[in-house]
Amino acid sequence: YLLALQLQQATGESFDMAATRAWTVIEAGMKLNGLQRVIPRPADIIDGQWLRLDTANQEDLQFYSIALTQEGTEAILTVALESHELLLGPDLSIATESTLWGLGSNET
Repeated sequence: YLLALQLQQATGESFDMAATRAWTVIEAGMKLNGLQRVIPRPADIIDGQWLRLDTANQEDLQFYSIALTQEGTEAILTVALESHELLLGPDLSIATESTLWGLGSNET
């Protein structure tokens, strides 16, 4: 709940979208981290669209999350990485050994 409130404040999105984003980050982090609990925290916003999060308890975990909207349907795409090797370009190039995609949707 606290993470969703922090995300809502950082992004200006609705609480439902922020809660969906929080869920995708927590789930992706747990799966990437061997089901161990992760404590994500907002870090910064990249190019006005991607929200970068890091964790308080795992220095090598990074999360990149974006809200997508099309024809009344909103979705959150979250990428969890074990390293800082993310290259964001026009084609969203990703270079890392271990990548996990999390996708949650919130229909409006």
